[in-house]
Amino acid sequence: MKLSQLSLGEKAFVNTVDPSCAFAQRLIEMGFSNGTEVEVVIRGISKHLKAYKIKNTVVAIRDELAEKINVILISER
Repeated sequence: MKLSQLSLGEKAFVNTVDPSCAFAQRLIEMGFSNGTEVEVVIRGISKHLKAYKIKNTVVAIRDELAEKINVILISER
């Protein structure tokens, strides 16, 4: 599943970042590394922009970049 497919309030674990992405290293440095929990906390006015909570930080990313991050959805408890 791609990070961009998550809905508001959903949580997932980062699985991989596409290594062919020009921003792959930067995304990893921002915390989008294997096993890290990420949550959608805000959906922007534009449907193509969301804010994600990762490692106690909120980061806004456009869907086209979030498409490069593969995640595993955390089941509802």
